[in-house]
Parts: sequence; C-alpha cells; structure tokens
Amino acid sequence: MTTARPYEDIAEKLYTVEEWLELEKRADVRHEYVYGKLVPMAGEAIKANRIATNILKRLDDPLLEKGLLIYDHDVKAQVVLDGIYRYPDLVVAPVADDEHGYIVKHLVLMVEVASEDSSHRDRVKKRQEYQKIPSIWYYLVVNQEEMLYPD
Repeated sequence: MTTARPYEDIAEKLYTVEEWLELEKRADVRHEYVYGKLVPMAGEAIKANRIATNILKRLDDPLLEKGLLIYDHDVKAQVVLDGIYRYPDLVVAPVADDEHGYIVKHLVLMVEVASEDSSHRDRVKKRQEYQKIPSIWYYLVVNQEEMLYPD
C-alpha cells in the first residue's frame, strides 16, 4: 500500500502560509517556510536534543516568573510576517503570545543548538534573520561539540 506524501512537489510549488500550516499538521517531516518554499528539516541528533532539553529545564521556571514561556523545537516561530517561519530549538515569548495555536510571534529569545552541518547557517543566516525581529532580545547559538567559555 502506497501512502500519499503531502509534499511531493515542494521544489516546484510556492505555498501560502495557510497551505503550509495545513500540510505541517499531517507531515512526517517538518518543513520551515521561506517565502513560499518549504525547506525540509533534518532529524535532530540525540546530543542536540539533550542540550536543548537541559536549557529548557533550567530556564522554564525563571522565565515563567517573568511572564515568559519557553517552547521547544516543535513550535513554529514567525521571523518575517508571511515570509519566514522557522523551528528554532527553543523560543521564548510572553505568556500573552497565544493568538495562534501553532505560531509564536512575539519572540524575545531564540536558541539554536548548532551541529557541524548547521553551525554556519545558525551563526550567519539565521542570526541575520532573527536580529530583524522587532521583539527579539537575545539569540543564543549553542555548540553541541565544544564547550566554550567567555573571555
């Protein structure tokens, strides 16, 4: 029995945000949305997942005390209205940011756990995108392979 794949022609078609949201609800693989194009997400490494989970555990209560919620990698983050939506490893937003059930819009902190393959994209491309978000306070890139201390 062959199962229909919701993203069979993603390279050829440009999607609306609404179409992408509907496809994501039933897709086996997550896709980020970049100006109508759907970008498949690679599976997450166990080490990266553990690092993100540890950060979430450490920050959850202190952020909640300040009226902020932290979400993990399955929540979509609006980077550019109707243009770019990402799945950061962690995203922090005000508790009141619940107008949409699948997208966090008022981001104050975004965290990416960088691998060797994603490091350049996380440190350059995504950093440039995230710095343009009006509400953003911090963007943190965590290297999963090397522990670095500030000078």
